[in-house]
Order: sequence, then structure tokens, then C-alpha cells
Amino acid sequence: MSSGGAFPRINLASFAATDLVVAGAYEPTDERVELVKSASGSASTSIGHYFGSVSTYLPRSGKVRPRHYLTGSLIVEDSDRTEVRFAMRYSTFHPLGSAPMPRGMADESGFLDLIGRLGDPRSIWASVDFVFRDPAADDLWFPLPTQIAGDLQAEAVYEVRGVRGARLANPTAQDSEFVFTLDRPTGKDVFLDVRFDLAGRLTPRLPREVIERASKIAQGLVALGGG
Repeated sequence: MSSGGAFPRINLASFAATDLVVAGAYEPTDERVELVKSASGSASTSIGHYFGSVSTYLPRSGKVRPRHYLTGSLIVEDSDRTEVRFAMRYSTFHPLGSAPMPRGMADESGFLDLIGRLGDPRSIWASVDFVFRDPAADDLWFPLPTQIAGDLQAEAVYEVRGVRGARLANPTAQDSEFVFTLDRPTGKDVFLDVRFDLAGRLTPRLPREVIERASKIAQGLVALGGG
């Protein structure tokens, strides 16, 4: 992989999204463990060795252009069973809250170079968080909030403010194409989290594919979904 690689500068706001994550794990071979440990140098956490990158950017287009934080991480977990895990995240929220951005982090090209040297992951998945501002109940796949009887005697009224679901590959399948959580905690804004498995490696083009796929899913659950 080219040392000049970089992830695309996606404007999450144009998709009504706030967060995008691609994560997974590698088979913890000795070679992979040593690669990450060597790259991390003295950087470590309470659970093991850490190698990461942090970038910020402002999207070039879109009606709303919030500052985005793009982070990548590789961790060798030294616990009862050694694990090599990775994650990259786009977010419109500061990844460290009010803490300053860490110094001494690698740039994206360094993170992508190391990811490329680690080969194919054992597992890889993606999740995208969306926020829809006060949509009409009819715009939702499942109307929220919904009031129902609270018990068999219907002596109390309960309000359903969120649902969890899955799109099955076929009516008799146990495996799902994606899973989602649809929440409306205050009766106004709607929060949607979509998650699905991926295949292959983490590459610079993958985040764009993820946001486009997740946006299509969102459009089937919230009429205002997509951007």
C-alpha cells in the first residue's frame, strides 16, 4: 500500500450521520504481534500496546460542514488471550472529549501502511450512527413513540421509545444482512445505529462504501434518511 495513502474526507452531515466506525480483529500470529509492538514503540494502554493516528478536517462541500475527527488504532491486547484489534473512526465529536489531541501519533499513511502489512483480518464490521431532527411518525419504519397496554389487564400505559431489529438474509435464515437500533428517547429527534459485517481489508475506499451502504439502509427505516 502506498505510503501516501489517506482516507476520503467524507462529510457525515450530508448523510445525517455523526459517527462511522470500521473495526475488526486479526489472527494474533507472532509476526502480526511483533509488527504492532514494534510500531507502537513505548506507546501502551492498560490493556496492551497501542499504535494510532489522529487527523482533523473540515469538509469542502455541504450546507453543514462540521469539523470531523478521523482516528485509527491498532492494539495488541495482552490479556489471557492475545488479540490484535483495529478500528478507524470518523466522528463529528472530539474523540477525547475536552482533552487535547495526543502528540506523537502517526499520520494516516503510517496507519494505512501498517494495516496493509498485516494482511486480511479474521473479522471486520462497520457501524454508522445517524440523527434525524424531529421527523414525523409516519416517516419511521416503526412509529415512535408508540403507546401500548402495560400489562394483561391494560391498567397501565407503556410507551415504546426504541426498537432493535435485523434484516434477515431470507425468511428462514438465522444470519442477518444488518442489524439496527432505532431510538426516539424524548419524542423528538430520532437516533439510528446501523451495523453490518464486511469482507476484505480496511482500505482507503472502504469508508465511502460503508457510508453509502448505511445511508441506503437508513432510507428504508427513516423516510428522511440519506443525503
